[in-house]
Amino acid sequence: TDLGVWRALFPAARIEATPAIGRKGGVAVFLPNSFTVEHVHVAAPGYAVAVTGTTRGNRARVVSMYLPPGHRDGVHDDITRGLPAVECPTFFGGDVNLQCASPRVGEEAQTAALLDLWGAHHAAVVAFSGHTRTPPGNSAGRRCQLDAIAVPAAAAWRWHAQVVWTDQESDHAAVVSSPAPTRIGADRAMNAATMRVLPPEAIADLRHRYAYLESLMGIPRGELPPPEAHEVYAPAAGPDDPCDTD
Repeated sequence: TDLGVWRALFPAARIEATPAIGRKGGVAVFLPNSFTVEHVHVAAPGYAVAVTGTTRGNRARVVSMYLPPGHRDGVHDDITRGLPAVECPTFFGGDVNLQCASPRVGEEAQTAALLDLWGAHHAAVVAFSGHTRTPPGNSAGRRCQLDAIAVPAAAAWRWHAQVVWTDQESDHAAVVSSPAPTRIGADRAMNAATMRVLPPEAIADLRHRYAYLESLMGIPRGELPPPEAHEVYAPAAGPDDPCDTD
């Protein structure tokens, strides 16, 4: 089986998995020796497995998940129901078949539901550049960013991710994420000038943070109404024509 192959390739790692069901799904979590496993929970057989434990004195939960295209078979709902809330930070990763930063037409509701799922566990997606899937051979389709990582929202600003391609071993890339070193120096004020020079990843991160806050505060998603035009009275005034102060 695939699990047996992975364990043979990584004998020093502990691997917790839920195997595929009828050639569908199959996910795993690879853990270093420094991670002491406390609990393994299969949130959705074949599609999501959660491992809780401690590493270097810090307790955390790691969730590996797979969402089939279109969330067929109610997989998203199964994961939502099967993943209990915990007090420790939760990290998510996997092939979600959705573009979190810029949802494709017709997938807006599914993407929002995924962000809501992560937000319910106080996690936010890490923004990064580049596609994570290339259609194999002459297959139809285009390059897409279908894999994602979500980290504890309170520290999401510290994390960065990058795409790493292997030598034709998969049509998906690996997404490698790690916390950035703590910044030194005073933070810059967020104003219009700062916004104009932000990279696309920062803008995407802001959007995800607002989406997380909407979910946390129970604000319904929807389009804002167009602004209404109002007439403003502004009498002309110059150095020799002061405004009437009566």
